[in-house]
Amino acid sequence: MSRRTIAWLLLLGTAGSLYLFENNAGTLSVLLCAALPPLLGLVFLAAGGKTAAEAVLPGTVEKGREITGKLSVQNGGWLPIPNLQISWTCRNEHTGQTLSGTHTLSLGPRGRAELPFQAVFHQCGRVRFALTGAETGDLFGLFHRRLTLTGSWETTVLPELFAPEVRLLAVDMAAAESQNDSQTRPGGDPGEIFAIREYVPGDPVRQIHWKLSEKTGKTMLRQFGLPIVAPLLLIFDPAGGDPTVTDALTEIVCSLIEALSAQGVAFDVAWTDGETGEAVVEPVLTPEDAGPLMGRILALPPAGPFPAMGACPYAHVIAAAAQAPAWLGRINGGGRINVLLPRALGMAEGRQQDGTILFTFSPEDYPRELARMEV
Repeated sequence: MSRRTIAWLLLLGTAGSLYLFENNAGTLSVLLCAALPPLLGLVFLAAGGKTAAEAVLPGTVEKGREITGKLSVQNGGWLPIPNLQISWTCRNEHTGQTLSGTHTLSLGPRGRAELPFQAVFHQCGRVRFALTGAETGDLFGLFHRRLTLTGSWETTVLPELFAPEVRLLAVDMAAAESQNDSQTRPGGDPGEIFAIREYVPGDPVRQIHWKLSEKTGKTMLRQFGLPIVAPLLLIFDPAGGDPTVTDALTEIVCSLIEALSAQGVAFDVAWTDGETGEAVVEPVLTPEDAGPLMGRILALPPAGPFPAMGACPYAHVIAAAAQAPAWLGRINGGGRINVLLPRALGMAEGRQQDGTILFTFSPEDYPRELARMEV
């Protein structure tokens, strides 16, 4: 019960007591003046049952820039709503950062109002704007009624990507010779031929099959195979990190995805499923796969540590983690394993006892520190 309601009840009790003791026209007038206006205002509590809301957000926004949205509220009934209060939250589902706000407005019969709202996030990720509650009240603020007004809308705070120069040592790619190739899609593996077809202007000249072209009298082209099993695994493991570290790891992983796919490297990306706690592994076989996968990473909610995978067919592993995983030294049978960790953990760079190679970075300067990587 609000303070206003308590004050009104005290006033009403006092006016009622005066009327009982005096019982005249004056005290009756005082009692009616204290009771009738608020009681008549109760009729407005019946309004709001047909209220609807819709929000408009930008599709994407840069880090640190203000998210400027617009909340449109429509009164679908014929009674005015003199006092409508709407509460909302704006949550970065990737890092857990949450902002909240409340709007108070009035709507006439069949009226509509547009309310601007702002939020700023300094970490990248999928942001969800959601209505968390609504209530209507009478003119005097004495009585309130909760309304069912729900809805959620999304936008994305983009990561600030950098362009790391990643050099994969030739020995690490040896396992790629034993991998299978797709039977349905061409790719860039010159060791396997996907199909032979006639040359079309714009095709790579280096893929022309010169001997067959001489025999057939037509310019023929070799379409290379597309690897199914990638020789490289990129692990995203932000468990245990604060929002700043999670943001840094996200930008590092997304930058590596873009850099490796631009080099024509086929690889897998893995993370922890927030519901099951199991590893999710997704392939990046062509540069076109990189964009949608980065969008999925930006929408990942906080999850537990990456699970131990045991033996796996990767010649090369890069793990970007907030904490040092104890199982990395056992992830495969002799492949080169690289771990990217925050420098604040105090671990020394270089080769570790379990054979992993450690790179450290600071959340403030990682684009420079990881600009060139030989892994």
